[in-house]
Amino acid sequence: MQSKHAGIFKCLTAWVRYRSNTTKITWVKGHSGVKGNEEADRLAAEGSRLPSESDTLDLGAPTGLVPSGAKLAALSQKDLYRAILKLRPPLPRRSSEVNVGRVQACATEAYGTAPTPESVWKSTRHRDLTKKTREFLWKCMYDAFKIGKFWSRIEGYEQRGICSSCGAEETMEHILTECSAPGREQVWGLANRLWKMRADSDLPLNYRALLGCSLPNFRKTNDRPDKGLNRLFRIVVSESMYLIWKLRCERTIAWEGDPTRQHAPYEIHNKWLQAINARLRMDSVQTNKKIFKKKVIQPRLVLQTWDGCLKDGLHEERNWCGKTGVLVGIAPKHPPGRNR
Repeated sequence: MQSKHAGIFKCLTAWVRYRSNTTKITWVKGHSGVKGNEEADRLAAEGSRLPSESDTLDLGAPTGLVPSGAKLAALSQKDLYRAILKLRPPLPRRSSEVNVGRVQACATEAYGTAPTPESVWKSTRHRDLTKKTREFLWKCMYDAFKIGKFWSRIEGYEQRGICSSCGAEETMEHILTECSAPGREQVWGLANRLWKMRADSDLPLNYRALLGCSLPNFRKTNDRPDKGLNRLFRIVVSESMYLIWKLRCERTIAWEGDPTRQHAPYEIHNKWLQAINARLRMDSVQTNKKIFKKKVIQPRLVLQTWDGCLKDGLHEERNWCGKTGVLVGIAPKHPPGRNR
């Protein structure tokens, strides 16, 4: 990222290059009676009091010695990528603009918020989401998945764009909110069951509201943001969406759309439970400062997130973070006829 005072640093670098001798920079303690340091401090204070439009500082750098770029060895791939995007920003994509606008409208109706386009995009990279769910949301916003209309443009493969269960065009909205194939309805039923352990209302199952799952700002009775409830919502909705997509991919790709092969209800139940319990266990482990350092999660936030949702009333304990065997309060299911 370019420095705010890049022009000044370029001029200083040019003057250092202009000198024929070696230049050494030495740290000097401030306000210690050193004349040059005191003068520099006085000039800086005077400059800070000037209006911004009067800033006409000209260091008169020698021509031909002003650096025009950065040293490649000192740059990271992230810096280079940002510089390229700044020089040649990507063209707007119609489908993503439409999706962002609809997410904004749905967020206002479902969550009572008024997000900007920037905050919608930022919400898809929320730290409470896993790397896979972030990528999933980003692709949904861009309509980047190879489904539906993608196949209608390829001769001989048009049938791949049709849902094998419903016979309708297969869009992500259809997969997540409309499809009759086993999995979708059951997953949202389980998600809603866990959510209602904490909230009085049902989950909003509008497609654009689901894409904006990181935008809600639920509040407590004292009108302060309920951080734990907001975080639980993000986790439950994002993990449920991603699981429905994985079930669809398994049916369509791994099983090649074979109508005789379908996920059994107990399989779907246990897959969803496994996904949520995995997030719960990760939350519990990620409170360890020694291991996760900057990525550590505060135990208080983890306790607030899962309060009232744990098995065997474990949430009544003062602190269960770091313990093994912590599970949500929904039991797994077994195949019919199997002895427990």
